[in-house]
Order: sequence, then C-alpha cells, then structure tokens
Amino acid sequence: MLPDEEGRPLWLGPSSLNGGEVAEAEARIEPQQGLGWFVSVDFHKGGKGKWADLTGEAACAAPGDPVRRVAIVLDDEVISSPQVDLGVQCGKGIAGGSTQITGDFDRKEARELALLINGCALPVPVEAVEQRTVSPTLGAAAIEASAQAAIIGTALTGLFIMAVYRLLGGLAVIALACYGVISYAALVGLGATLTLPGLAGFVLAIGMAVHANVLVFERAREATATRQRKTPRSALAAGFREALSAIADSNITTLIAAALLFLFASGPVRGFGVTLGIGVLASMVSALVITRALADLAVARRAVRRRPGITRIAHIGAVRTRLTRRDPDLMGRRRCWLAASAVAMVLATAGILVRGLDFGVEFTGGRLVEYATTKPVDVDRARDAVADAGFPRAVVQASGDGELTVRTGGMSNA
Repeated sequence: MLPDEEGRPLWLGPSSLNGGEVAEAEARIEPQQGLGWFVSVDFHKGGKGKWADLTGEAACAAPGDPVRRVAIVLDDEVISSPQVDLGVQCGKGIAGGSTQITGDFDRKEARELALLINGCALPVPVEAVEQRTVSPTLGAAAIEASAQAAIIGTALTGLFIMAVYRLLGGLAVIALACYGVISYAALVGLGATLTLPGLAGFVLAIGMAVHANVLVFERAREATATRQRKTPRSALAAGFREALSAIADSNITTLIAAALLFLFASGPVRGFGVTLGIGVLASMVSALVITRALADLAVARRAVRRRPGITRIAHIGAVRTRLTRRDPDLMGRRRCWLAASAVAMVLATAGILVRGLDFGVEFTGGRLVEYATTKPVDVDRARDAVADAGFPRAVVQASGDGELTVRTGGMSNA
C-alpha cells in the first residue's frame, strides 16, 4: 500500500513497468475535444504489452475503486494516480503503445507531470569524456615561501618566549614541538587534507599555545611578586590554576567558531575549520599537560631551587616594573580613548561603505581562459607573466600537454 498524492491508500497490483520502458511524456492541449491540457505518454516496444496488462487488470475493478487507478511512483512517492477510463475492457487494457493522462490540469501542472515522468525514464550513463592532470594552483615558489614564513614565524616565537622566560620558555618550545607532532598525527588519523587555509589555522594554533603559556607564566610571576608563593614550584602551580579559566574560555570560543566553519562552510574554508579545531585541542594539551609536566620536573631540581632567577618567574619583569613605576593613568583619559575608538570605527565603516568589499573569484565568479602552447612552458614563468599583465591574483595551472589554464575575476572580453 502507498498513499496517493492526496493521501488516499493505493493498492499496488502484480503488474508494473519501470521508467526505462517509457519512451516520452509530453504536455499537450486539445481545446476542440474539451480535453484541455493533458499528458501524452509513449512506451517502448517492451513496455507496450506491460501497459496493456496493467491497465487491463485495473479495468476489472469497479468505478471509484482505488484498485482501478494506476500509481506513478518516483523515489517511493506517488506523483500521480490517474483512474483507468471506464471504456477500457477488463483483461484487455490500453493497447497501441501510447496513452493519455487527463484531468483538471493547467499548463504548469501538465508540464511538471510530463517532466517527472520523463525523469523516471531518463537513463544517465556516465562515460569519461576527458581526463587531465593539473598542476597545483600555487607555484613551487609560493608554497616554499609559505613554508618558510611558517618556519620563521614559529622560530621567532620560540626565540621570544625563550628570551623572556629562559628555562621555562625553552620547555614551552619543546611542548610546541610536541603540539606539531600531535596535530599532524590527528590530521593523518582523520584523513584530513591540508589546504593553504588549513596551514594558516595550524600556525594560528601555535600562537594560541604560546599565549596560554604566557598567561600561566605571568600568573606565576604575580604570585611571586605578591609574596603569595615563595618557591618557583608553588608559584608555577598557582599560575596554572589561576590561568586555567582564561585559557579554557578563549579556546572554547575558538572551538565553537571552528565547528561552525566545519558544519556550514565548504572547500578550503572547511579545511581551515578542521585544522583550527585540531590545533586548538592540541595546543591545550601542549600548554596545560606537556608544558606543566616538563616545568614541574624542572623547578623541582635542586639547581633550579638554588638559582630561581633562571625560571624568570622570580620577578615581574622589566616591562611591568617600568609600568608600575610610571603608573600611567590610562583610565583617567577614558574619554579621549573612547573618542579615538569612535573615530576609528566611523572611518572604517565609511571606508567599507564607500569602497565596498573586494571579493575574490570564489565569491564573484569570473573568466577562465585556456591556452595551448607549441612547446612546454614553465608554470611559474606563466604566473609571473600573468601577474605582470595586471592580474596578480589570477590562478594559473598547467593542464594537459602544453596547455595552461588561467582563472581570474576582473577580466573583460578584450
């Protein structure tokens, strides 16, 4: 039993035919005979006999009986259930290989039903028309520059935290190396693809891990400066405890943003959400577990207890000492700061309204031009030539033998 388009039950008899046996369905109009709009259905040779058997069985039922109607089913849903005409003889059915579905159709309804019936009958063979091997959208120089930027940025971050926190900074750098291993293992385990935006999320999480370490070490400095903790070990424990809520809040909000990017975005942006989420979780493990374990082992050593200055948490630091001595009254000039912020907001909003946003080809679409060359052309040289021609953001790829593909947004017919 299946409900028809009006919710009434339909009995499915033993005879049936599938959409492959339908040759064509077409919406037509015949005003002279009073038919109005109707749907004409033609069958292939194999479907002619099945249609006669099906309508012959249905014609044996009484008028108005649901069994007298023929159900047209698409994706397990009845799209139409016309009744077999009273003039059709029981057991003989409708012969001739064609039939008409009449009713109170308007033009739109008749065309829609014909399209649905044709959709049931539409064979969709898939065959390979062309196959190409394309080069990366980024050139070797751009990929190398991105990798160098990530390495240099990570190295400078590590040097900075080692210069400020000495021993504890060095341990934090070791924890950052563990972060990289954990993140890469997670990407491999999940089978995630590393995209360029994903690499940006990976590097961004490094900064978040360093930020968590800075929060911990600064809270430990405060505990030492206020004489609440006398030893580096107790000050470090207090730093982890007091910084935990701030670290958790910032990372949870970032995880929410990463989850939204993964659920609602697509393509490279979704890859950014995946790597950002993995990086945030790995950075929390790096900062709160690995760094704490290494730091706790280090400050428990007798040499460190004798020379607490090596941990750089025995005093509050030169910057904070200078600020404390000068005691700048920033909140005393709050009106000036608020006015400056308001002016900056107005200028930024006006700039957006006047100049608009500069969308890339991903949002606006554009033109794609393919070139065939008589001899092989280096893709990096082609990228440089396209950039020199005034399209620095164009995507240039090698496609096939001696073919180049250029995609860009702002290109005229000329």
